[in-house]
Amino acid sequence: MKTFTPFLAIFCFFSITSRSQIQMTVAGLRSTASPLLTTSYFITDPGKQGLFYYDPKDNLSLDNGGTVIVSAGKRYKRNYSGDIDIRWFGGVSDYSISGRTGTDNTAAFNAAVGAASARQTVMIPGGEWYFKSTLVLPVVTVKKVNYLIYGNIYFAKGAGFVIEGRDQDFRSYGNIDGGNTGATTEAAFAAYQGIGIYLKNTYNCFVDVNEIKNFKYGIQQAGEKWGAPNGCQYNKVFFRSIHHNHTQIRLTVIGASSLKGNWNNENTFYGGQLGLGVPAVTYGLSGWYGIVIDREPSATDAVYTLDGHKFYSIGFEGLEKC
Repeated sequence: MKTFTPFLAIFCFFSITSRSQIQMTVAGLRSTASPLLTTSYFITDPGKQGLFYYDPKDNLSLDNGGTVIVSAGKRYKRNYSGDIDIRWFGGVSDYSISGRTGTDNTAAFNAAVGAASARQTVMIPGGEWYFKSTLVLPVVTVKKVNYLIYGNIYFAKGAGFVIEGRDQDFRSYGNIDGGNTGATTEAAFAAYQGIGIYLKNTYNCFVDVNEIKNFKYGIQQAGEKWGAPNGCQYNKVFFRSIHHNHTQIRLTVIGASSLKGNWNNENTFYGGQLGLGVPAVTYGLSGWYGIVIDREPSATDAVYTLDGHKFYSIGFEGLEKC
């Protein structure tokens, strides 16, 4: 008797969808009226390079110039993962230190922050970046965005960073420059404008900066509120060098509030050098005051003390008054 083993033949069919690619500029993409689902668009503009695809299901997203491009009611989305790059939104690192001129990147930075998803990181790459206006980071109750800066930041006089609220994460590995120069007397330093980083009513924030210079205040941390009180507490600030400011670090309270007033306590600072002198070699005019703890005259009803602050591994060289 012969036994026959049945043979089962399985035929597998694979459907492979190929996607063609077209190279063009952002302006060219905005003029594309008839997109194809099987086509990717590679943007070639310097700094904005990347792949975009047509999203037929999106009828609402606004054109932000960096991750969403709208043409004739059609939405094209950038295909990416990771950090958001300020260059995608028109940021240009062309600041001239000698000429003190450059492209104002304020709008590009704000557009990048606006396009970021919650807990995403906005990144400024290496280079020389100019900002004409103060950069105010959104509070986390609106949207938590992290900040990672590799380049050098140059502000117009009077401008700087403002960090407010709780749980912020800010890291700058370049220099932050306030544009004021030439002071050799206390009066001249006092005439400087701007705050490098203003920590306003911050809680449990993490700040890591390389260098801050040429502001009235390098870092100012304040409980500032009129009416219901507010304050600063449990922040951690790391720095390498803060110099050539009127005051390198200022801790204060501002504003007339109810109850026992605004507060500012239990924050930790890790140095870092305040001033830019070399011990036993140079002690120049590289800033006037080191650390100042005071109250603004407006804080008339403040009862809470500015206490509990901790400072580790901080040197004072090149300052007139520590």
